Amino acid sequence: MEKIRVKLKKKDPLLVLLDVLAVNSDEEIIRALRNQNRGVFCGLDKDNDRIQVKFRKRVLNPIQAM
Repeated sequence: MEKIRVKLKKKDPLLVLLDVLAVNSDEEIIRALRNQNRGVFCGLDKDNDRIQVKFRKRVLNPIQAM
């Protein structure tokens, strides 16, 4: 019997941010996250340094976005 080897790629962690105001843009949220966690991002090279906003939930209160 032959063993099949599959090389798995590690996924980026998913963060859920609550009570983020709708007036904040995605760039502002990412900048604030980087500023508050400088120790985490300081040792990363350009290939591993990536953050993106995947989804913004619509809510009843138009001021809140997530």
